This record gives sequence, structure tokens and C-alpha cells, in this order.
Amino acid sequence: MEERKELEKAIQELEAQRENLGDVAVEAALAGLYQKLSKLESPKTQTSSSESKTDRVGERRVVTVLFCDVAG
Repeated sequence: MEERKELEKAIQELEAQRENLGDVAVEAALAGLYQKLSKLESPKTQTSSSESKTDRVGERRVVTVLFCDVAG
């Protein structure tokens, strides 16, 4: 229970620093904290394959897309 309170406090502190740190930095840090928090709340009986799928829900990734339309 102590770890859950620490995670919630860290989330609140990061949210309070959003203006100073910027959205990208805060969202990156929050992703890890929310992942730890969800692992604390989830039952231990899940299989590892279903855990990996659940961990990816809501995960944000930076993607670069390059498109080139060449004619002639």
C-alpha cells in the first residue's frame, strides 16, 4: 500500500510541473508511473502474454513517417 501512495504522490507532483517541464516530458514520465500503478492493481494470476498486452494499452510512442511522391 505504501508503494501505491508514493506512485500517486509522484503522479501529482509531475502533473503540477507540467507547465515547467512540458507535455512531452511529463507524459513520458507518467507512462512509466501509470504502468507500475496498474501492475500493483492487477491480479497476479494473469499470464505473461496477457500482461504484455495490457502493458501496451495506452502506451505512447514517437513515430517518424517519411513519404515521398516521386514522379518522372
